Amino acid sequence: MDTQKIQEQKEDEKKLPFATRLGASILKYLLFSLRRTNPPKSSMYDDGVVALWHEEVLGVCSYFRDVRIVSLISSNKVSSILALYATRLGNRIHRGSTGKSPVRSLLKIIRTLKKGEVFLNAVDGSRGPRRKLKPGLVMIAQKTGKPVFCMRCFYSGFRLNTWDKMLIPRPFSKLTMMFSEPIYISKDDDVEEKVKYLEKVMEDLETQYNQSMGLRNK
Repeated sequence: MDTQKIQEQKEDEKKLPFATRLGASILKYLLFSLRRTNPPKSSMYDDGVVALWHEEVLGVCSYFRDVRIVSLISSNKVSSILALYATRLGNRIHRGSTGKSPVRSLLKIIRTLKKGEVFLNAVDGSRGPRRKLKPGLVMIAQKTGKPVFCMRCFYSGFRLNTWDKMLIPRPFSKLTMMFSEPIYISKDDDVEEKVKYLEKVMEDLETQYNQSMGLRNK
């Protein structure tokens, strides 16, 4: 990020409410305290869509804290804290959601992927239902020909009483990421069948992690 952009970012931050700026600072210290057991390599994802569940978004943001990505973040006040945290890391964000503005959001994602960038997508957000993958991801993959990487993020913490049961990490806890091989979806593939397939891949990643840790699926 060049000097001019850094200055512009600082000026934009000054316009935000104090609570948002404070929340982003607290979030940074929390997420940077997590200990990654398998940190990402810079060449791990050249381009494509990284699919995650909305409940694990904080852990994923910590995991990718030194990898430049693009993400879609809702426009509500709480999400503004996460958006500011992401921009401070030098990541690009698009505000909006596939629920409130599906066409506009999908077009933003498609344009990003065509530039050869990595896009981070909570595939059951922004309103759920929890762990039910939205068909937009499959249609994006069909339209762009880019691969999908299913990812699950595991760390200790406590859950909020929200639709997604958001998992808030405990400071300094271990952070482990499980990820699939790149999944390519052709234009001839049935959307509904691929949605079910990707949901099964996400579930299998949790099973693999639990087996490696001697745990049972929740």
